[in-house]
Amino acid sequence: VVEKPVAERNFDMQVWDEEEVRKFLAATREVGIEAEAFYTIAVETGMRKGEICGLKWDDVDFTNRTLAVKRTLLKAGPEPVLGPPKNGRGRAIVISPQAASLLRKHRAKQSELKLSAGDAYADKCFVFAKENGDPIQINNFGQRSFADLIERAEVKNIRFHDLRHTCATLLLANSVNPKIVQERLGHSDISMTLNRYSHVTPTMQDQAARLLGDALQI
Repeated sequence: VVEKPVAERNFDMQVWDEEEVRKFLAATREVGIEAEAFYTIAVETGMRKGEICGLKWDDVDFTNRTLAVKRTLLKAGPEPVLGPPKNGRGRAIVISPQAASLLRKHRAKQSELKLSAGDAYADKCFVFAKENGDPIQINNFGQRSFADLIERAEVKNIRFHDLRHTCATLLLANSVNPKIVQERLGHSDISMTLNRYSHVTPTMQDQAARLLGDALQI
């Protein structure tokens, strides 16, 4: 059965603050490089679950530190089903040097696994893959499952999709231009971004007032 994309709704949106994100990523670090890379990408880019699971190594540009979002994974398995990103449009997302470094380490670890597995590894070039080379599904991430990591990190329970909301909220709260946030998330227009994260607007207004006051030395 092909999984239907998750509809984005904000009525039950929950987000982590910066401290909760740090605690969660520290928990992923204890589990292993694949989990740390996977969830760092999720938090930093706001990519949808299927978009992360659908990433292939050709989509990763280490020189320019970008991820090309070209597809979404609809169904895992020996014959994965792939589709276009939501809204039918791809995008390029710049990642931090730290995230790029994690991906390099993960790729090296994956290469070791391929060598040791031999013919048992059917390389489909997915960035995040099972031990046989098939793409992972987040619901089958073994001991690295989202719920287990939340419990390990002792942070409040949220949905995986709320990592996307957490990314957007933290970016806006840190005065990142809403247009940039829209482009990273892949929203069809900026009004969708502003409406969905309107709860951040008062903070942005206060920051804007303080910045201008400091600039003009009022």
